[in-house]
Amino acid sequence: MIVVEHIMADGTIRKDIKGLVVPVNESTYPLYVMIARMGKKNNTKKVEEQRNEKK
Repeated sequence: MIVVEHIMADGTIRKDIKGLVVPVNESTYPLYVMIARMGKKNNTKKVEEQRNEKK
C-alpha cells in the first residue's frame, strides 16, 4: 500500500488535503489562473459537443 503525506509550508503533516483552501497570493495566483483557464476550456468543449448533438 502506498501512503502519501502532505508536508505543508509550516511543517505540519497531513494525510489528506481534501477541503483545504489554498490562499491566493503571489506564488499561488498563477496556479489559480491556470485552473480557471482549464475549466473554461473544458466547459467550452462541453457546450460545443452539446450544440453538435442537437444538429
